Formats: sequence, structure tokens, C-alpha cells
Amino acid sequence: MTEQINTKKPLVSFALFAYNQEKYIREAVEGALAQTYSPLQIILSDDCSSDRTFQIMQEMVTEYAGTHEILLIRNEINIGLAEHINRVAKLCKGELIIVAAGDDISMTFRTSRLLDFYLDNDRPGVVFSDCLEIDNDGNLWLGQSITQKEQDLANFIKRPLIRGATCAWSREIFDNFEELMKTVTSEDQPLPVRAYIIQRPPRMLNEKLLKFRRDNLKIKGSKNISIRVFWQFWPLYSSAIQMLIDANGKPNIDSNLKSIIINNEKEQRQIFDLITEKSAIEFAKKSFNFLLLKNITIYTKACFIKFGSLGKREKILLDSLN
Repeated sequence: MTEQINTKKPLVSFALFAYNQEKYIREAVEGALAQTYSPLQIILSDDCSSDRTFQIMQEMVTEYAGTHEILLIRNEINIGLAEHINRVAKLCKGELIIVAAGDDISMTFRTSRLLDFYLDNDRPGVVFSDCLEIDNDGNLWLGQSITQKEQDLANFIKRPLIRGATCAWSREIFDNFEELMKTVTSEDQPLPVRAYIIQRPPRMLNEKLLKFRRDNLKIKGSKNISIRVFWQFWPLYSSAIQMLIDANGKPNIDSNLKSIIINNEKEQRQIFDLITEKSAIEFAKKSFNFLLLKNITIYTKACFIKFGSLGKREKILLDSLN
């Protein structure tokens, strides 16, 4: 008797997350709707934007005449990144979830290539790809480029080289774990770590599958050194807590992996305790230079704990005070 081969193509979900991106959302949605793979469920989700982001999405869905299944949603209130991911993940019906941001542009073949790679490599928990970097105006990015590559867990936690916007997520990293904590402000670390935990580590497809926007304004950041220091370390600290929760929820996790995750949480907590120590409240009452000096002192302590030495940026900041 001849064995029948199942040639049915799996359903894939394409999830686009948007918030206050009216300048870029049209190109992002065009990239989603133009995906060549089928069957495809496309979820366009807006986190209660205060600009015209959702209205533009609505107009484009109304005009769409293609065959993809489209689900357009808008949160009644702004719920933040983690809750937004939790909510959308529940709506995704595909085995693989392609991730898209409201200011990036996916190539038409992005879904097809990521799925092929996923199936050909024993279904990794996370698949990520290379990208073409552009600036706010859509021109090629001329600054420092993003480095992405496959890593073991220890190196990934020390210096993660996966850009979340380029990823596709297996359903397993949601079905086998609790929801992300509301306080998580970046998915770049916690979700790939789930792939390590289930013994299906992230794999990289070395093809440029989307145009990734580098925001000049975000890179410049706030002039307030306190705010800059806090928001540099908060994503790492909240991610460390999330990863520890995920690891503790898996009794059969590899002991070496769990040890790495536990030690990382202790390290990040030590750093964050330095940054938010009670005396920082008093710094705000002092002159700007005193505030700057004290916060840089805390920051450099944290750098020593994390990296064992000062980087060029920290040396320049300290030299500028002399």
C-alpha cells in the first residue's frame, strides 16, 4: 500500500502591532496584505493610538479585495506591549506567528520564507531573519548596523543578538507558558528564552525579509540622564524576572539552563537596586551637575557589575565632568 503524503499547507498568522505610527502604518499594512503565502490569517492590532493610525488601518481593510483572512482590532485603552502581545497571541490560529511592527515594512515573500525555514529546521521555538535597515524617511540607515546571530543561552542573556521585529514565534512559546507580565516592556529577550527552555532554540534565516526602521529620535533619547539610565536597565530587569518565572514553571528544564537564568535575575536585580537606591530621590533635589555626576556614578557601577569594565560611552561621560 502506498503511503500518502500530507501536502496540506499549514495556516500561518501574521500579527502587526501598531501604536501612534500614522506616518508609517500604511506601508506596514501594505506589506502585510501583500504577503504571497496562503493560507494566511492577518491580525492588524492597534493599542488605542491617539493619532490616525487605526483610521488608516480601517480604510485599508475596507479597500482590501484579497483572499487573506483579516482581523482588525483596536484596544479600548492603551494596554502596553506585554498585554498587547498576550491579547493578540490568543487570537492567532496559525502554528507559526509572523511578527510585524507598525513602522516596519515586510517583504512580500517574508511569511513564505520564514515558514519554509521553520519547517526545514525541525520547528524552532523562534525563527528570526536579517533585515534591511532604514531611517525615518525610508532611506538606507547610515549609522551603526544591527548585528544578529544564533547564540547559546549564556551568550544570548549576556548580550542578546536577536531583534524582536524580525521574528516569527511558534505557538508553543505561548501555549506552554503563562502570559507575559504586564510590566515587561520588551519581548526581545523573554520570548526567545522560552525557545531555549523547551529545547528548541532560536534559529536565524540569513535573508533580508523586512525593512527595519531605525528611529533617529529614539536613539537620541531624553536629555535627562536619570530617565535614560532607568529605561536602559528596566527592560533587562523586567525581562530577567519574566525569564525566571518561565523557568520555574518548567520542572523538567535543563539544570544548566535554569542556573543561567537564575544567576541572570540576581545580577539584574543587583544592578537595578543600585539605579533605584533611595538616595536617588535626593539627587533630584540637587543641581543638574550633581544629579548628572551621581547618576553616572551609579550607572558606571552597574556597568562594572554587568560587563566587568567601562565602555567608550561611559568613559566619555565621566571625562566630560572633569
